[in-house]
This record gives sequence, C-alpha cells and structure tokens, in this order.
Amino acid sequence: MAIRAALAGPAAGHRPHVACLEHEPAYNDDRVTQAGAVAELATDPALDGPAPVLVAGDLNADIDSPVLRPLTDVLTDAYTTGGGEVGRGHRGSGGQRAIALIRS
Repeated sequence: MAIRAALAGPAAGHRPHVACLEHEPAYNDDRVTQAGAVAELATDPALDGPAPVLVAGDLNADIDSPVLRPLTDVLTDAYTTGGGEVGRGHRGSGGQRAIALIRS
C-alpha cells in the first residue's frame, strides 16, 4: 500500500509518500514488486521540483536488503543522509530497518 500526499503551508512543495510493504519473507517476490511500485511512484517526473520526494513508512526490510533494492537504486537513505551512522543507533523498532528514503 502507498499513499501520495500534497502538503500545504510551510511544507508546501514537499511530496511525501507513505508505504507499507509485505512483511513475510515467504512473499519476497511480492515484496520486491511492491518496492518497485513505490519506486515508480516516487520517481514520477511530474513530481520534479525544488523540494525532495520523501518515501516513509513501515518498509519491513533492512536498508541493505534485496527487497528494498528497487527503492535504494533510485532513492537516498534518509538516515545516513541525516548524519546517522550505518550499523549504529536505531532507524526504527527493527534496528537497521529502513523507515525513510529521499529523492532530491
């Protein structure tokens, strides 16, 4: 599931997407397909502009997982971009699970 939103006020121009990918490893093919669909939404040329596109949510995979490859191939990990150290601290309740990616 993915939701695309438009913000008003001081955050106008930002284009957030909220996504939740399947969590069961038994359905990895579905998970990769879902990540690809979210990547297509986030890289839509109609969204090009001065503010970055943000994909956030319960992605149910570690940042270096092949499941997230469709997203990490076209988006930047917000955790490390924001100064978080790889392998240190928490990205979310799952330790090194991805929770936000950015397309600038």
